[in-house]
Amino acid sequence: MRKNSTRLGILINDVLDISRMDAGKLRIEPTVFQVNVQVSELEKSFVPLLDSKNQTLETSISEEEVWIEPDRNRVAQLVTNLISNAHKYSNENSTIKLNVAVEDQNLSVVIEDEGIGISEDDQKQLFTAFFRAENRVTRKARGTGLGLVIARSIAELLGGDLWLNSIENQGTTVPSKIPGISSEPTVDPVDDAEQTMLAQRSRLYPDTDWEDIGKSA
Repeated sequence: MRKNSTRLGILINDVLDISRMDAGKLRIEPTVFQVNVQVSELEKSFVPLLDSKNQTLETSISEEEVWIEPDRNRVAQLVTNLISNAHKYSNENSTIKLNVAVEDQNLSVVIEDEGIGISEDDQKQLFTAFFRAENRVTRKARGTGLGLVIARSIAELLGGDLWLNSIENQGTTVPSKIPGISSEPTVDPVDDAEQTMLAQRSRLYPDTDWEDIGKSA
């Protein structure tokens, strides 16, 4: 029951995201964050899933701190969708590679797997909502056919791009680029305290514009 409810929740969220994207209403909330920390968090979150097929996630990222200013949650969603696909369509004991680097003020994220690959004909339809390649492996693997579409849409909404290279029976590589490389933010203690207070009030009274009240008080 828990697994089925989780799958249903994912499906509902995916369909809602697709609907918001089609209507141009998907919210993007830019936030400066450290990519190294996010990658580390994602690595840990995927351990149970990858262990289920004895798969390995090899991560490559600069030891220097990398800061960027897109939407933190949407970037995590993009990477999560891609790693989930790589896991789903790769055999047991295989390796999935995640390479993160800075290229010309863009964040380059490349995910490579040793999976079943995708035929040239199927690649033409991969970015169509609900499309799934028809073969023995995809029939066994649960999926909505939305993960890749959502990942590319997020990359484009953030001003970047995402594409795919695949060879049938050899594997798939999905590179993406996201603009917005930044420097570590400088936090003003006074401003930080005020924002924390506003956030607390907003949680209690979500329909109240506290910033506007503060300006007019």
